[in-house]
Amino acid sequence: MNNYTVTYKILLASEYGVPQNRRSAFSIGLKNGKIFIFPEPTTQSFIICEQAISDLPNETIADVEGYPIEAQSNYQRLMRTDSNTLYNHQATFHIFSCFLC
Repeated sequence: MNNYTVTYKILLASEYGVPQNRRSAFSIGLKNGKIFIFPEPTTQSFIICEQAISDLPNETIADVEGYPIEAQSNYQRLMRTDSNTLYNHQATFHIFSCFLC
């Protein structure tokens, strides 16, 4: 690519606050010789599935519904920032433990 500098890196999602233990490849291209610097990992401990989804209802609900319980983890509080309403949730049977998604 002319006039682009491409930087690539494989990142582990769980090191950036995502409740998934998988690697993803990222490539960023910037014009005119600029170089993208990937951020350093942001989390010291992994987010487990229970921390992410234990506040979701288990039954079928309407298109718009309030959360049935208060947030149970810091991650849930973060995901609810500026919204105490759950939209278009299709409930499924959730199994969670000390495993990463």
